[in-house]
Amino acid sequence: KIVSWDNHGSSSSGPIWDFSTENEVNSPPYLPSDPQPDNHAANVDVTMDLSWNGGDPDPGDTVTYDVCFGTTSPPPKVVSNQSATTYNPGMMNYQTIYYWKIIAWDNHDASTQGSLWDFTTMDEPNTPPYPPSNPSPSDGATNIDIIIELSWIGGDPDGDDVTYDIYFGTTSTPPKVVANQSTSSYDPGILEYLTTYYWKIVSWDSHGLSASGDVWQFITRTKPNTPPYVPSDPSPTDGAIAVAVDSLLSWTGGDPDEGDTVTYDIYFGTESAPPKLVSNHTSSSYQPATLQGNTTYYWNIIAW
Repeated sequence: KIVSWDNHGSSSSGPIWDFSTENEVNSPPYLPSDPQPDNHAANVDVTMDLSWNGGDPDPGDTVTYDVCFGTTSPPPKVVSNQSATTYNPGMMNYQTIYYWKIIAWDNHDASTQGSLWDFTTMDEPNTPPYPPSNPSPSDGATNIDIIIELSWIGGDPDGDDVTYDIYFGTTSTPPKVVANQSTSSYDPGILEYLTTYYWKIVSWDSHGLSASGDVWQFITRTKPNTPPYVPSDPSPTDGAIAVAVDSLLSWTGGDPDEGDTVTYDIYFGTESAPPKLVSNHTSSSYQPATLQGNTTYYWNIIAW
């Protein structure tokens, strides 16, 4: 309403007028920005939360966000109308490209769609193989057979394929005899008797990390002994007659174990259970004193 006044003090009052203002102009939310991880980031931790900057230019407006996330481009929507500017994707896969996008909405249903971002997660961390353990024969074992297969427990905490280098010999720093073997056992062939053997296993995983076992040792058993051969092929032959009184006694002896020396006890006389005449005789022949004529002699040989 307007009231008019002139310079003489007279006035006139106008009618009451009215009008309505236009609707308030709404601005859409800000463009989602400042992604974490950065766009195209590499080596991102698989447990990382995603975050961004959002908001709205109109005071008092509330903003919610749709989160699109996945391994495909474009990624699927995984969350609608969340108020926070962070998102926990859970445990992600190693060495994987992920795509994500944020859509901001205000309380007037205006929206702003952010850019498509991506990042690549870190390589899967690698743990070295388990140190070889539980040797068979056990470390320090004695009296081990000369025909034996060595074995151990290996493996890898990550489930990686494991190969083994085998060190084996009679020195305390044994040489490498096998590389990159996939099994956890080894046949060293026929070993020597009464010998100390040393061995060590080095494990390798498929990523080039290794773990060395201790140097283990064992002693093989003493060489088993076989009795000497039974003395045979007597000369004079058993039951011979008309034997010369100056005959040399001889026989075949020896031992089946290579390197064993043999000695002989000689029993000789005219009785059927002749007495021992000689002990530890080293040859396989014996010259008795001159024999009596027309006499039966008995003899036998014991080999040692």
